[in-house]
Amino acid sequence: MPENSARLNIPLPLGNETVSRQAIRTMFQAVDDNAETPAGAQTKAEAAADVVGDALALHMADYAHQFAVDIGVTNAYVVTRNPVPAALVAGQMLQFIATHANTGASTLNDSALGVKTIKKNVTSDLVAGDIKLNQIVTVMYDGTYYQLIPMNAVDPALLTTQGDIPYASGVSTWTRLAKGSANQILKMNASGTVPEWGNAGGEAVSVTKSTSQSIPSLTQAILTFDTELFDTSNMHDNSTNNSRLVAPVTGKYLVICQLYWVIFGTDKYSNITLFKNGAYTKYTTQIRSYETTGNGLAHNLVALLSLNANDYLEMSVSQGTGSAQNANADYTMFSMIRVG
Repeated sequence: MPENSARLNIPLPLGNETVSRQAIRTMFQAVDDNAETPAGAQTKAEAAADVVGDALALHMADYAHQFAVDIGVTNAYVVTRNPVPAALVAGQMLQFIATHANTGASTLNDSALGVKTIKKNVTSDLVAGDIKLNQIVTVMYDGTYYQLIPMNAVDPALLTTQGDIPYASGVSTWTRLAKGSANQILKMNASGTVPEWGNAGGEAVSVTKSTSQSIPSLTQAILTFDTELFDTSNMHDNSTNNSRLVAPVTGKYLVICQLYWVIFGTDKYSNITLFKNGAYTKYTTQIRSYETTGNGLAHNLVALLSLNANDYLEMSVSQGTGSAQNANADYTMFSMIRVG
């Protein structure tokens, strides 16, 4: 029984059939009728490519990362993409040049597909300055809002001097820290909120007196200090509460008390006691004088103690000569340095 080929329908001779010229002619004619010419094949290929290209163009904007220029007004950004997406789809990313800075909560209308709010940090509305004039803004549609993709770069105009350092003073807010001085180190301020420059050796203060202070016999008295030899971190005030050395930060502090009595009697006692926040501490020392009556007496106390930020120390002294004695102005000093 005669058979034809499955694809081009060409007559096939039987396995034991003698093929005549006419049969061969018929087969070639079937090939010519059913096979495509090179030109025809090219035309069909081009037509198929056009169909695929049109389909890709129709949906490419749905997910493509595209660029546009804002044509909107303040806080209401408007762009038109090319090609225009068929619809807004979660995951679409867009960049546009902002032709105005925002002054508050803002929206974006992409290719007339609907006004959507621009959010930052997932749920927060924009605040003034989040988008700057001529900034290249990157957003991604999450299905409900456009999420502002933050810039990692710092505005170069913020840094005005070589050595300046930017730091985050708030969410998405950069602030300039001016360069420090030679040998300073970068540290946090006393409240632990922002960085600042400080001395590498730790916070330190040393104070003395401009005039001698009379101390009655057998009376505990707090010394005052109105002259600063140095004060690196506002640890002392020459007029307000000038008996106090204040710890600017929590840490370990080395404290040195130096007391010099102008005139002292033989076999009389001198006492130094550290007060912390107005109360006695266990840091105290007492000595007896074996100097000839009329000579001065030097007395020292050194202590290492833990202090919290804003704790203050005072130097309390007493003497038992039987009469008032002067704590010398030139050699009586009170010093403190943070060592850890």
